[in-house]
Amino acid sequence: MNLPAASSPRPPAYSTGPASSHTATAGDPERKEDSDRSASVLSAALCTKPAVAVQPPGRDISRWSCQLLELVFCHLDTIDLAHAGQTCRQWYQAASDHRLQAQCFMRAYPLRYRQYLQQTLDPALARQCLSLWCQQLPEDSWQRDKLEYLLGERLAPCQLFHEMTRQMLSAERILATGGNLSLRCALPSACSPDGNYLVTEVSPPDTEPTPSLSVWRQGTCGLHRTGLCHLGNLNVWEGLTFSADSRRLLVVSRDGLLQTWQLQADGSWQLSISQRLCDETVFMAKFSPDAHWLVLQIDTRLQMFGETRAWQECSDWEWVNVQPSWVPAYSPHDTADFSRDSRHFLFVHNGEALVFDRQNTGWQAQRLNRGTPLTTYGEGVLSPSSDWVALSLSCRDTRHRLINSYILELWQRHETQPHWRFSSERMFSGAHYSQPCVAFRHDGRQLVAADRLCNGHLCLAVLSLTQDGNWVTACQLQLGPAVVTTPSYGDIHSASFSAQGLYLAAAADAGVQIWRCHAGTWKPVAWIEAPDPASNGSSPECRFSPDGWHCAVSTGDEGCVSIHGPGPGGKYISKMRVIEGACVCRMQFSPDGLRLLVASRYAHEFDYHNRTSLLYLAPALSRAGTS
Repeated sequence: MNLPAASSPRPPAYSTGPASSHTATAGDPERKEDSDRSASVLSAALCTKPAVAVQPPGRDISRWSCQLLELVFCHLDTIDLAHAGQTCRQWYQAASDHRLQAQCFMRAYPLRYRQYLQQTLDPALARQCLSLWCQQLPEDSWQRDKLEYLLGERLAPCQLFHEMTRQMLSAERILATGGNLSLRCALPSACSPDGNYLVTEVSPPDTEPTPSLSVWRQGTCGLHRTGLCHLGNLNVWEGLTFSADSRRLLVVSRDGLLQTWQLQADGSWQLSISQRLCDETVFMAKFSPDAHWLVLQIDTRLQMFGETRAWQECSDWEWVNVQPSWVPAYSPHDTADFSRDSRHFLFVHNGEALVFDRQNTGWQAQRLNRGTPLTTYGEGVLSPSSDWVALSLSCRDTRHRLINSYILELWQRHETQPHWRFSSERMFSGAHYSQPCVAFRHDGRQLVAADRLCNGHLCLAVLSLTQDGNWVTACQLQLGPAVVTTPSYGDIHSASFSAQGLYLAAAADAGVQIWRCHAGTWKPVAWIEAPDPASNGSSPECRFSPDGWHCAVSTGDEGCVSIHGPGPGGKYISKMRVIEGACVCRMQFSPDGLRLLVASRYAHEFDYHNRTSLLYLAPALSRAGTS
């Protein structure tokens, strides 16, 4: 893999970052603002009369001014920037600027992700990690001199993130040190948006007489408990989240009681709000990403609450159970997800699909149905920009019925009523026992769905969005060494894109397949096979690291957790492997990618218990220097 060009220890020529003048944030929240600015800057630099301070480009590219090179180079990706640095000495010097490299590196990520990094990356913790990594290098190496020079500068969070990712990419191995957290607790645990706080439940038989939540904070010496939130009679809670600023903890109980715990100046947590939202049993509670909206499922009703001075109900919707009468209306939902901007909510349950759109301070609900009788939807997913909804349903046309086939419906959002309108449908044959998986790329221009080739091998179908708004099948990506749909291998049960959309992963019972996008084509880079899928009690899982280059994979009943990523030689290699001793239920990276939360499920005779542990990650840098 081509890494960003090595930076030379010299004062930076200018200041850059995710919000710099070269990366204006107007327009489309994903990539449009970058492409428009790129086109305008390149046109101004190369096609029009230059300003007085910028020399016009001549035939001798070695005489291009630094200002002109910066205007052009800031719109290249890291690979193209490295290639440009090989042109001549002056281009190498311009391409070696660390701030320019960081800007080009960050441009590969969507704007919302850059803003997220600005808010969540802890500069003090990042600098401390880089300082420890620097000690691995020989004292007389230029790599160490360069890193020490950068540590002496006031680097922005995006530049720290860039440098930490460079170190990870330069390492052939990643060290995993067990943290000071390994607790027997109930699932799920929750991490704060900034990654500094972790919440675990303390069961009454352990150390507390009543159900309680332990709040842990990340410090220089690991995690330490900063608060104990006593839940009183909240024996079962359905919803738990942090506020966007990580200063409030919100919990909803099964009997409809909402508690809000506030972070105090001394680092403790104090109960600030205890409000009864309903008098009926709550079967589902879902908070929006900004923690200002809450949806409760009560039997066959959905209630939307909004936070003003107090939580108030702002919408109430009751649906018709279209499933057979023996399926209870309060069975687990298939999909209940807010959009990333907290303005839309998709709910798929008991065969019915609803979309809630926020209108000023209220919410408007629309049922997605084409008028076909007995249409039962399965799972659904919103696109990142919330302008598309993909819904899966069983094939209902007996003339074209296939074994284990399903239909994927695509609905598009419009400005006029009705806001959501049917666009198109595709039929696939990848589902076996579980619901088919669907995932959108971060730019919303591609989506993948579980499918099967004509020879029976599992694959992912890749759909691309054309300029006229139609979805067309671009290709089919086969998993591993010809994975066939059989009871022993099962289905593709999850698919995901990396943060910058460069990598794609699909997890099946047989293993995890990873592809990389190169020149618009998806190429396989790694196949992680699961041990003995015929008797494997836990399905493999895959989680991409925030850097978008590495991923964590869990396989087997013994809980084998491995991390894979590009190495110095360019190949996608395995860099870490640890055994948890029990099947892994959940993995989650911290926002900086330096910690991995692992939740495992242990079986003891006829009883089960869960354990949460934390792994600290660091690159094992070569003593001979990084590449």
